[in-house]
Amino acid sequence: MKLLHQHRLILIKLLALIIVLGLLILIYESYKPEIKLFLNPNRHQQAVAAIRQHGWSDLILVWLLIFFGTAIPGVPVMLLGILSGLCFGILGGSIVNMTAIGMGNIVTIQLISFLKTDIETRYRNNHFATHLRKIKNPLMGLVIGYSIPIIPSSLVSIQAANVQQRFGRPLVTLTAMLGTFPVSLIYALGGNALLKWNPLQLVLLVLLLAIFLLTANWLLTNLVNDQF
Repeated sequence: MKLLHQHRLILIKLLALIIVLGLLILIYESYKPEIKLFLNPNRHQQAVAAIRQHGWSDLILVWLLIFFGTAIPGVPVMLLGILSGLCFGILGGSIVNMTAIGMGNIVTIQLISFLKTDIETRYRNNHFATHLRKIKNPLMGLVIGYSIPIIPSSLVSIQAANVQQRFGRPLVTLTAMLGTFPVSLIYALGGNALLKWNPLQLVLLVLLLAIFLLTANWLLTNLVNDQF
């Protein structure tokens, strides 16, 4: 039974990884002319305008890429979120990021029975996992957990699956969506600043992200110690 579980888990991860790689190839092919323009310093503004003229088909491809990337442990979702901001700007990128990451988290929570043993073993000694288990306000812990990029979302989804029976699916689903909002916006801002190459804005975003991470970690620690 254990061997069957491992094979099923490997198959799910492999299938999702193949889909992600396929989507990356499709997105690259779609944006190849703009990439060539972008590499030419004299045609930078033309490249920016061309990138932002892409339509719904490319938006769906990027959305699916982020969605499947969120569901695979180890995929750098931050880079995918920045790609979204680069392609669709601050508002469009934020919406794509929030919905795709949020839905990816929700699906992961529901499929966690396939992944739970593997993920719990991997993160058994992770101090963030310990914090999430000890938190006195589990729902607030989930919101903060999902909003911290350095905490693997699959780790937070384990805790979400554990508390879902207590609080119900609607509330847990809401926390999975709310937790993605801050990072979705930051990723989109970063992608937009990279495309338009605004060094000052990039520095400010790095500082903002650092302050946000420190604050979120402080909140998580205080929730564990029941300071709120």
